[in-house]
Amino acid sequence: MRKDPTLACLLNLLLLGTGHIYLGHTAK
Repeated sequence: MRKDPTLACLLNLLLLGTGHIYLGHTAK
């Protein structure tokens, strides 16, 4: 499986985005 820098970046952003939303929902 070839590692794509762009794909990894997108996945990282997605993870950060979902994590941020999750934390925001749990904080309220």
